[in-house]
Amino acid sequence: CMARRASGMGTGVVAGISAENTEGSAGAWTHGGTLDDWEIGTPVVLGVDPPLTSENGTSIAGTDLTDDGFYNPGEWAWFLSPPYPMPDDATYDSVAVEVFKCLQNAPNDDAFIQVAFSDTETPPDPASPLWTNVREYYGVGEEIWDFEAIDLTAQFQAAWALGRAFYFMRFVESSGPFGERGGWNLDNIQFFAR
Repeated sequence: CMARRASGMGTGVVAGISAENTEGSAGAWTHGGTLDDWEIGTPVVLGVDPPLTSENGTSIAGTDLTDDGFYNPGEWAWFLSPPYPMPDDATYDSVAVEVFKCLQNAPNDDAFIQVAFSDTETPPDPASPLWTNVREYYGVGEEIWDFEAIDLTAQFQAAWALGRAFYFMRFVESSGPFGERGGWNLDNIQFFAR
């Protein structure tokens, strides 16, 4: 995978409200689910997972970076952020997330980016309907690392109206019984508001 830089934040004063990369560790990021194989590290099966770029540094988050490089058949696993305090709705009127990713799924497998909001630092239950898909990928097999910006303004406006104090993001891998590939490869997750 090579890298391409793109941004969907538009113009105006943009403030970074939180940012994560995977250098050294995942911090407070956690993972779990059915047949979970999320890892932090350097991909070792480069025929399956993409090689790192200058944007990555030395490690990424991804599904099965060290065994055979393939996510599991029948997997429904997630990579979950720590709680982030909500940005001030009096200061900002739009929010987006930018993710550096290379997603390599089989045609019969899916992946999702989800957000949830809470009054506490405890995330909603993994099966809770409070998790909202903000991006869905059906059978996506990317060949290059790319930045993708996703507008979260509608979700944050609803959370501000409810007075929520924290937000969470998670990345989900959902696979069928056959045809596994490299799955999620993530780095440099940044939230912006303006």
